[in-house]
Amino acid sequence: MPRFGHPDCAPSAEDRHGPKPHASPSTNESFPREVRAIATHRHTPRDCVELPLRPGLILTLLQPQGPHWYIARNSDDVFGWVPSAYVRILGDAGPKAEPNGVYEVWKKACNEAFAAEGTLTTFPELPRGVKTCRERSCVLRKGTKYGTSVGDLDVCIHDLEKLLKGSGCYGVKWLKAERVKWHPDQFARRCADGFKDEGVAKATEMFALLGGLVDKESRRED
Repeated sequence: MPRFGHPDCAPSAEDRHGPKPHASPSTNESFPREVRAIATHRHTPRDCVELPLRPGLILTLLQPQGPHWYIARNSDDVFGWVPSAYVRILGDAGPKAEPNGVYEVWKKACNEAFAAEGTLTTFPELPRGVKTCRERSCVLRKGTKYGTSVGDLDVCIHDLEKLLKGSGCYGVKWLKAERVKWHPDQFARRCADGFKDEGVAKATEMFALLGGLVDKESRRED
């Protein structure tokens, strides 16, 4: 059942992205079709009708609300307000039409993580929009159907491959260079003390997945 924010709350009219309009001028008419967008920045809701955003999150935009806001729906079928400056509209086919756009947003989050020195408290998770592999072994590994996960990232090698091909640089040499950035020892130095165990576990899995992609691409290029 679709939900709009929190049922016990009403929207706030004041916000740093501009006031949420009370009227519905012509500029607030619904889009003629659903519009797919990707979040480019993290957004923490300031009231309970706003949706939280993280870079790489895929949304469906339903209606503009003045110059600063959209009403949108996330993948959990929850409706809410999102600031227009924090999302980028994708092509007609969503992230498949612009795989480089999804990659670029995720890569920005990665670069911020790589620049941290003992202060990192969150992991640059893969966007949910690329977690689409339905091969039986991968579904069982990710465990999303059963509420558990063998790994820490909830992704498989095919999900990661699809995302990384959006870089435009995909190949053995490039994959090897990317893999080094996720070495568990290096990643541990970036993590804050309270996040170190989780961060290293996820970096270790990413390091292993990238190793698998290096082997796969090496066989393909031979």
